[in-house]
Amino acid sequence: MLLMSGAGCRRAQLATESVAITAWAQRLRVDLALVPADASIVLSLDLDRLRASPMWNALASGPGKDAAILFEEFAKGTGIDLLRQVRHILVALPGEGQDDRRFALIAEIDSLDEARATAWLRQRKGGAIAAFATGGSRIVLAQGAWVSAVSALARKGGATPSAANVAELRRLCEHAADNHVLWVAAIVPVTLRRELITRGRFPDVASLTRLWGSIDLGAGLRAQAVAELSNEVDARTLARRLNAYLNTAKHHPDMLAHGFSPYLEAVRLVARGPRVLATLELPAAQQEDVIDRFDALVRAATMGPSASP
Repeated sequence: MLLMSGAGCRRAQLATESVAITAWAQRLRVDLALVPADASIVLSLDLDRLRASPMWNALASGPGKDAAILFEEFAKGTGIDLLRQVRHILVALPGEGQDDRRFALIAEIDSLDEARATAWLRQRKGGAIAAFATGGSRIVLAQGAWVSAVSALARKGGATPSAANVAELRRLCEHAADNHVLWVAAIVPVTLRRELITRGRFPDVASLTRLWGSIDLGAGLRAQAVAELSNEVDARTLARRLNAYLNTAKHHPDMLAHGFSPYLEAVRLVARGPRVLATLELPAAQQEDVIDRFDALVRAATMGPSASP
């Protein structure tokens, strides 16, 4: 009862928080209006802000270039330059894995040729993933049971509820976004929490109610992650356990070999009331170095040892 009642109080508090309707908040609500109401996880990447950061050139010539190659056919067919025209991307997922691997992705495109994009996407109808252009500036992809739901939302019939109508998720997304380059927000499903309680191995994890986090790149890197639990005791227990894992990871051979140990040293993890807060701040030089290391690690994992420097 304590677990559920504590979560309910904070859920009500979050739902009544006032959020100024800024340009980014309005854009978020437009996107959420295309997301099915049973979504529980939302993440977003703001490429406009990323392009304005000092790190954009390094990202565009490294990880960004690699990603663009994966979508080369899509770019040619729709006429969209992914690195220059995509303004932001939002991805939504259900709180628990489903057999149909349902998801929704909304991308806002600058100077979208809607007729060309629609024609190319229509030719590929009937596959596992449905894709279409809508609103003159957005491309929407959906899979599984969400294909029909997203299509109905795009038609703005009004009969299909969307994530924008779910006050708790909408407010959590607005709270997490706050004009960050990259952010994520998640509501932990009650069914999953009950399952964790039944197992009884990690009761502190079972009292997780919400998670959110963000990353910003500028004069340096700033990342934060917040886990909200139903009570302060579980938050302190979880913080102690995560700090123990973090200390072990710092000395793990893989972390030492790839040069990530110094960055793990910079992570700060504390319990504050019913929340566990993790933060990482790096100056510009270290920010560029850690991105290069991640890029090399991904290349080695996806393309084989010969691709690694």
